[in-house]
Order: sequence, then C-alpha cells, then structure tokens
Amino acid sequence: KLVLEEIPRGVVTGNIRLAGETILNVTNLSQFFNPEINAYADQTTGKRTMIIKNALINANIIGAYDENTNVFVFGDTPSDVEAAKENSCISVAVIKNSNTPESSPNGLEYKRRKELLEASNPDILLDDLTEIDLILAIIYAQDI
Repeated sequence: KLVLEEIPRGVVTGNIRLAGETILNVTNLSQFFNPEINAYADQTTGKRTMIIKNALINANIIGAYDENTNVFVFGDTPSDVEAAKENSCISVAVIKNSNTPESSPNGLEYKRRKELLEASNPDILLDDLTEIDLILAIIYAQDI
C-alpha cells in the first residue's frame, strides 16, 4: 500500500518565512510538512531556483535526500516548472489552484492556466491535488 506519510515533504514558497508559516498554521497544513525541509524566500535571494536548492540542502542535512533521490516539485506556475528542472527535480504542474467555477475544468481561467503550464513542458501535468492515489502512484512509479 502506498503511504503518503513515508514521503519526506517540505514547503518551497516565495513567501517570507513568517507569512508561509502563518498560512500553514491557519490552514492546518503544517502537520503535512517537515519544518526542517521547508524553504522560504527570505532565506535566500528570493529566486525560486534558490529556494528549491535550499530545501534540497535542508533535506540532505536531515538525511532525507541525496543525489540519487527523486524529488518532485509541485507548483502552479511556469516558473515553478523551470525552477524544478534547474534543480534536476521532477516538475509536477497543477492546473487548478482555487475552487472558483472559472478555475474548474471548462472554465476560462482553467483553460488559460492549462495552456501556460503545458507550454512550460512539465514532467507531469495534473488537474488538481485531489487525486492522491494518482499522485502516490506517480511518486512510487507504480502503474496507473
């Protein structure tokens, strides 16, 4: 059985640490990420590539990463895809990033975001993050 808890997870965000931690705590999402891996914009130059690099360094320090580890970077912008690739990570672009009708399949915002993300050539393109079994299958390289 595929288990999400077995996968080391960190947040990589363009937010400053205080804002990022506040968002994680208010939304009750902090429990799903290892704060020792998390990386924020104010810990580096603010460039997404460097923020990912910091997360990789953090993960290496705690023994959750080495150069043979597959790292998946989930993001919702072309710059997330680019930064993942620049760090030799697997880029997973997520189209839907809100619950508005326009952000849902067949909505104009969804179609616009899908075109932008497809053009950035991610390794994997997902509609949204609700298909956890599919996501785990991808991460564990299972047949889907």
